[in-house]
Amino acid sequence: MSLCEKHVLRVSVPPRESNDGGVGRRTFGDTMKLVSADNSELMNVSAIERDGDMLVIKGKIFGAMPMTAKLSPAEFRRAFGLLNFKLILFLLTFPFRKGNAP
Repeated sequence: MSLCEKHVLRVSVPPRESNDGGVGRRTFGDTMKLVSADNSELMNVSAIERDGDMLVIKGKIFGAMPMTAKLSPAEFRRAFGLLNFKLILFLLTFPFRKGNAP
């Protein structure tokens, strides 16, 4: 396994029961999990909010330690330098892919 494969993060949003008894529709839970390659939970994101020009991400690391991270517009733009054409195409289709729960 290469160094890159060891540090891959997978994101999953656990489903919860819908108000209509779960017939035909599923709604998503209130949190998003980031897991490691071995499916151990790294972070549970509970909120993504705006604070002025900053993006604020709130959650818990390893299920216990509260964390608030702030992302500036400049750092967000720097993230585009990490993307290539194939990854951009993948990200455009990512919300529509069927994923397995970790």
